[in-house]
Amino acid sequence: MEIVCCRSTDSTAEKAFRLRYQVYGAEMGVYDLAIDHGNGIYVDQYDEFARIYIAIKGDQAIATCRSLYDRDYDFHEKLPKSVGSLLGIDNFLKAHSGSLAISTKFAISPSHRGSLAAHLVTARMFDDLIEDGINFVFSWCAPELFDFYSQLGFHMYSRAVSDENGLWTPIVLVTRDWEHLRNIKSPLYRQLERKDLCGPTHPSVSWFYEHYGASLESFLTSYDDSILDKLLSGSEATYSGSNPQDIGIFISMTSEEVKKIISSERVLQFTAGEDITLTGQIQDEMFIIVSG
Repeated sequence: MEIVCCRSTDSTAEKAFRLRYQVYGAEMGVYDLAIDHGNGIYVDQYDEFARIYIAIKGDQAIATCRSLYDRDYDFHEKLPKSVGSLLGIDNFLKAHSGSLAISTKFAISPSHRGSLAAHLVTARMFDDLIEDGINFVFSWCAPELFDFYSQLGFHMYSRAVSDENGLWTPIVLVTRDWEHLRNIKSPLYRQLERKDLCGPTHPSVSWFYEHYGASLESFLTSYDDSILDKLLSGSEATYSGSNPQDIGIFISMTSEEVKKIISSERVLQFTAGEDITLTGQIQDEMFIIVSG
């Protein structure tokens, strides 16, 4: 397997564009005018300025992602307002302009999901981000994928937002936060350790926790047994008893099966009036209202 970094004008980049189409266009059915169904490729306006990473096996791309630096592309002026708002990018630009990146278009071939391909391509990108002095890497993902990104070290630091493609959680990786990466056993920690960057707290890390630390658990939390208790207590007006089977959607399941389903998901926080689902969204998800 070979890991390469290239620009959109390099012939190798077409392998990434075709893999993107396979995942986002054909498999997921994402709505984006940049998706070229006729030619089976997915290229957008950001690729001209991005670094494109590809894991190649044989002659095919099996994993890909890209990074876009704010020093190469004006995040304040050129990013769509919806993206800037989702990421809260202006706050970071005021304090850390020139050290920001957005990583998107992560795709893995169905035949290599669960392999080392995802780790290797993200490790190569992370190495370049550190060498290039990038302190914050932003992205967004569907809620069910947050576990994958959190294992790398990403935080959810703002509210999830719905659009025509689904519900998206904004996430950020504080690249120099070696203590967090060590504590969660992120594979990226070893890269900082090898570069001898696990010393005093980096200023960007202190700034992040000062501004966002108190809110990190307010938008997304983990399941505990109290979630099931809330579901059961909320059903008393309609159902008798206190068993999970009394709730319609769980009627054929055991208590342990219900716990397994709920504990595999994340608990998101929303305020009154926020959209959770929209007509025509492509994501296939189930939401359970715990309270509210």
